[in-house]
Amino acid sequence: GDPEHLGRIGVPVVHELRGVGRNMQDHYVVRVTYPIHGIATANERARGLPLAGEVLRYALTGKGILSYSASLIAASVKILPESATPDVQISFAPGSFKDGQIGQLEAEPGLTGGPWQMRPLSRGYVEAKTNRPGDAPAINPRYLTEESDRRAIVGGLHYVRRLFAAPALQPYVGDEKLPGKQVQTDDELLDYAKRNGNTVYHASCTCMMGPQVNCVVDSELRVHGIDGLRVIDASVMPSVTSTNTNAPTIMIAEKGAAMILATARQRLAA
Repeated sequence: GDPEHLGRIGVPVVHELRGVGRNMQDHYVVRVTYPIHGIATANERARGLPLAGEVLRYALTGKGILSYSASLIAASVKILPESATPDVQISFAPGSFKDGQIGQLEAEPGLTGGPWQMRPLSRGYVEAKTNRPGDAPAINPRYLTEESDRRAIVGGLHYVRRLFAAPALQPYVGDEKLPGKQVQTDDELLDYAKRNGNTVYHASCTCMMGPQVNCVVDSELRVHGIDGLRVIDASVMPSVTSTNTNAPTIMIAEKGAAMILATARQRLAA
């Protein structure tokens, strides 16, 4: 790791790698919610007798709300004028959460649209706080520190409002609940985004792959300067993928396993 940081927490330096824990990237989502009438959502089906019915439905058919992912529909849209391709994904959930945070669903029917920037420029870090391995690290994604990221999330919030204002939805959509009609200007939307957004659970890039001095692993995922050690997970990405990280991380794992097996076969042959 970084010798200065390791020295501050009393960890002896085995090998200097200043990039360890740096370059943290993640996708940051901010939710807009609306009450819904005239059509069922996950909210009212997630409690009491309706939930019992959903459990039975899933047991018999494998369908229903227990088969839902966090988002059933997504829109890839271009927000920033300088972008050549879509730069914000808007994920839609068939329900709404209390205070706009994933956790407990609201009791009344609702829908959620959450924009997040695909290729954020903001960079954070993960670092040990002590020399005791069991202690939790410090994690600071530093969301929205870059100006383009702030413009993207504000533009994404405006876009969600445009979608929910579509004529086809008007028979079902009530007055916006979060952030609410009182939040209108870009500055107000940015303030809402800073106070109410959270992770899309795509944290990555803290052991970046590459030959540069700030990289941690090489093209075969071997840690620079340390024999017999590889990193095989989403942290080796030089930059976070434009959309979800699940499939790319599986690919990294498959490729890493194949390289370990190939190295073992070469040693046996020698």
